[in-house]
Amino acid sequence: MLRQVNGELTLVNEQHDESVDDDRDRASHLTPFFFEPVPINSADYSLLSTLPGIGPAMAERIVQHRRQYGPVTTIKQLEKIPGIGEKRSAQLANHITFK
Repeated sequence: MLRQVNGELTLVNEQHDESVDDDRDRASHLTPFFFEPVPINSADYSLLSTLPGIGPAMAERIVQHRRQYGPVTTIKQLEKIPGIGEKRSAQLANHITFK
């Protein structure tokens, strides 16, 4: 489940609430987040590391870059992060949003 903590979206592993009887409510708890683009400027490192080609170390670089230079607003800015070049940024383009 995604939850906002200290201004960042974070992936939270919670057990299913057995009191939820309605299938629609249950489905909303199980909706996979990976069908939606990941907000590159508010996701924490654990959520960023779910992106293709981004492991924990690269995710930490993205978070550090964001803290030091502010929000990433374009693919070209994303490519300035060490380890993310044209190939990796092209891989990420359909999986992220700059909101």
